[in-house]
Amino acid sequence: MLIRSLSAALVLLPSLVYAQPSPNVQKRISAAIAAASNTSGTPDYTAFVNPFIGTDNFGDVCPGASIPFGMVKISTDMTGYAPAGYVADNTQKIRGLSPLHDSGTGSSLGKIPSL
Repeated sequence: MLIRSLSAALVLLPSLVYAQPSPNVQKRISAAIAAASNTSGTPDYTAFVNPFIGTDNFGDVCPGASIPFGMVKISTDMTGYAPAGYVADNTQKIRGLSPLHDSGTGSSLGKIPSL
């Protein structure tokens, strides 16, 4: 009985031992991870983004938050003419926020602001 339990332990022992790579391999893996995580050389492309392109000169583009092909586009409601929810005009004031704005079609007139 003792021999059977010892032989079973010897069979299972290699699968219970946690294998680690050699120190040289560990150094190479650590160096590769450090090199891949170095993002200081990545340029900042947000300086080139203007979310208000198309909102002026009757462009009627909604600058609000939405997902691609999203039906809900949360944007501001202005006091004057702003069918897409925003117009670059200092004389108009924001009167609220509503989730139903369409880019280009101008169907947001008459909406009740929800926020």
